[in-house]
Amino acid sequence: MHNETSPPPVQSTADFFDRRYAEGEEVLAEKKLFALDLLRQLCPSPAEDGQPVRVLDLGCGTGRITRFLVEAGYDVTGADISTTAIARLKERGIDGFVHDVKDPLPCEDHAFDVVWASDLLELVPDIFLFVHEVHRILRPGGLFIFTAPHMAWWYYRLGSLAGRSASDLMPPSHCRFWTRYAVRRFLGGELFKIRFLGGVAPIPWFRGVRWVRMRRVNLSARDLVGVCERI
Repeated sequence: MHNETSPPPVQSTADFFDRRYAEGEEVLAEKKLFALDLLRQLCPSPAEDGQPVRVLDLGCGTGRITRFLVEAGYDVTGADISTTAIARLKERGIDGFVHDVKDPLPCEDHAFDVVWASDLLELVPDIFLFVHEVHRILRPGGLFIFTAPHMAWWYYRLGSLAGRSASDLMPPSHCRFWTRYAVRRFLGGELFKIRFLGGVAPIPWFRGVRWVRMRRVNLSARDLVGVCERI
């Protein structure tokens, strides 16, 4: 039974993330910095014509990584399911809107040069709609850059041997589970071509854990980092 002193139960995914962002900002993880470096290498801003590169940060959270994109010279718009997150994003002076990834994006065709989705793919219930919407709003040759948990990581595999499923090992908001094969299946077909698929791996270190960037995915990669080009 619900206790009057305890918070009410979570009612939706939006409620889950509103509470999460009310407690603090998202972690600036190595996988996001890796993806940022890839973006700078493959699509520096401004473009050759002198115009800033237009980026949509899907699942932007409170804008911690979005701010890095802005500081790097990109013209960035954020989108997130959490009204709390978008309010904090706008406090940083960055434009954004509330959006649930189960719905079509309120953006014009070819509106962006880059769609950035860090730790979002695992939250997408309708991957077919999502991929087609990303394709629609990207210009031809535009980039889709993402990070996602790698469900073939050795630790998760041990969990499965102990009788725990992928959904047991992930937060309750996660509904899709990614490996390099899933990336190739959904993002390596007629709409996109994969330009890069690597990851990051935690390595024991005398000071704790050292994160190593990988240009190929194997069982030591805890997270995937990928770049796809719109066809």
